[in-house]
Order: sequence, then structure tokens, then C-alpha cells
Amino acid sequence: MLGPLRDRLSCLEAMSVLAPKPRVSEASIPEQGQLVRLRNRLFLLQDVVPHQTDAGPVITRVDLECLDDDRLGEPLSVLWEQEVGPRIEQADVFPVPSGKWTHPDTYDAYLTGSSFR
Repeated sequence: MLGPLRDRLSCLEAMSVLAPKPRVSEASIPEQGQLVRLRNRLFLLQDVVPHQTDAGPVITRVDLECLDDDRLGEPLSVLWEQEVGPRIEQADVFPVPSGKWTHPDTYDAYLTGSSFR
């Protein structure tokens, strides 16, 4: 499975197609377990594998698992610096439970209303 990816990386190195300056700063390289948005899909990052090239820049292969409904669990390996517009989703983007419970009278009214059909 990793053979074609390694072949592609070797080919890019040989052709000097790799950009001398990565599109993404080293500070924005994701870590294992983070959620990332890539190719308009949400992924869970499974593994990060940095690779030092002869040309100098570090190329990072990331192994991802899709979290979208139509491709749930589908694996994907990409070269992080070569992707267009990768984003690391921040934890504060997700909703935080308020800790407030619905009052029993309100819930009872909901159940009563939904039982009449």
C-alpha cells in the first residue's frame, strides 16, 4: 500500500518538482488524533510520518481516516505539504454541552405532544 506513495515521492524528488518552500509551516503540521479538513471532508489523523528529502525540506506523510457519512472509515494517505488548503480543526469549533437539563415539565409536554398521532 505504501509502495506507490514512496514511488511517487521518489519520482518527485528525482524530477525536482518538490517546492523548495513548503506551503504549510512546520507549526501547522498536525499531530496524531487531531481532526483535519482536507479535500472538503473531515478526517481523523491516524499517523504522521516525516520524511527528510535530499533537497532539504521535510515532507510529511499523514495517514487519515474519513469521518464523513458516505466514506466513513475509508483510509487515505497524503503528503501534507503538497495538499491544497489543508486545515486543522480546532477543539473550540465543536459545540460544548451547556450542562443544563430540560425541565421535567417541558419534557413531559414534549412527550405528551409527540404521542398524539
